[in-house]
Amino acid sequence: MKSLDLSLGANQSRTRIHVAGEIYEKSTFGLELRADGSLNKDTPDYRWKNTLKLDYAGSKTKDETNEYNNPRWAESADQLILDTVRRWKAGFFADPYAGVNAQTTVFDNNTFGEWAAFRPIQLRESAGLSLPIMDDAENDFTLRTGFFYQHYLNPARRENDPAPGFEAVLEYEGKLSKVVAFKSKAGVYTGLANTDDSWSPETESRKAVLEWDNRLIITLTRALCLNITYNVDNKDVSSTDIAYEVDHRTTLALNWKVF
Repeated sequence: MKSLDLSLGANQSRTRIHVAGEIYEKSTFGLELRADGSLNKDTPDYRWKNTLKLDYAGSKTKDETNEYNNPRWAESADQLILDTVRRWKAGFFADPYAGVNAQTTVFDNNTFGEWAAFRPIQLRESAGLSLPIMDDAENDFTLRTGFFYQHYLNPARRENDPAPGFEAVLEYEGKLSKVVAFKSKAGVYTGLANTDDSWSPETESRKAVLEWDNRLIITLTRALCLNITYNVDNKDVSSTDIAYEVDHRTTLALNWKVF
């Protein structure tokens, strides 16, 4: 079974503020481009799930209350993820699995305005046991735990060192109703060895990274949908320092089902 969905959406907010007898306006305009693809195979012996996720979003804000008002395009999301997991049906309460996850960015202009696409490319190979909580035509809900080895093809910073570790991933994809679909993936990845702390070069720690992506898709018409995105990315949940990002978007989008 294969599928590929493309969506292009926009959102806008406008606020008027009355200050000292004057009316000022603050407006934000955002765009979102998404591609979600899957190529799955289900046999009596194994289930092989391959997914593609492209998520790019940005916004431009005009703020008349700011004397240095200079509207500029700012990225709020830039993610390209390829994920493949093969689960062998052993007939017990849990099944062995093997997987590969590749993550990168499509557009990166953080280095003096240089376009450095696909840098870095993070690879995470993993193997372990998978527990199928729900496994039917409409719902795929699994919990898997195992070991991983994470490394980079083209590291841009010296802290992107290879690292083995332990993973626990809870993943759901299914339909809540005829017009509402929900996808969620929560993963905790704990290193087995101490590595350098990015916020303090003189110390090391055994990092525990949290990645939690959620998307609710409400189909309004054949070509129109509402995307509600809530993603959390924490570089180290074991640290007392704040080092997480939260991305929350509600976007009205045109949706094309390629196949």
